[in-house]
Amino acid sequence: MKSALRSMTVIKQTLLKKITAMKALTILFALMLVFTQANASQLDTYKKKKGTAQTTSVANEVTKEVNRHLFNPSQLGKDMNGEAAVMLEVMPEGNLKVVTINTKNPLLKKFIENQVKKMKVDSDQLVVGELFRYKLVFRAQ
Repeated sequence: MKSALRSMTVIKQTLLKKITAMKALTILFALMLVFTQANASQLDTYKKKKGTAQTTSVANEVTKEVNRHLFNPSQLGKDMNGEAAVMLEVMPEGNLKVVTINTKNPLLKKFIENQVKKMKVDSDQLVVGELFRYKLVFRAQ
């Protein structure tokens, strides 16, 4: 009888040790999962921020080109008054392409098309296919 009780006690202690070890492993795996998920979400945030910074940099480059080529008052004549809504696309070579020009003035449209052909952005920061919209107001002075 004593040996049976002793066997039961040994079995009970062994089971308790196994259960405790299983609980510890479960907690360890749960912690690993939480840390892995936290690191993955931080990586996604970094990628988004990096992409946004790159897009902003290209937007700055495009805006510089627009200001340089389209806002030179000496090129404007009296017939060049008007407004234009322009959408530009960045091409693989760094050139800009006119997607749309909405204006009532055909001379203004032709002027914008010719000037956009001269525009080019830095190829190191290129985001091919990126679209940029501008509302341009031309008034002769």
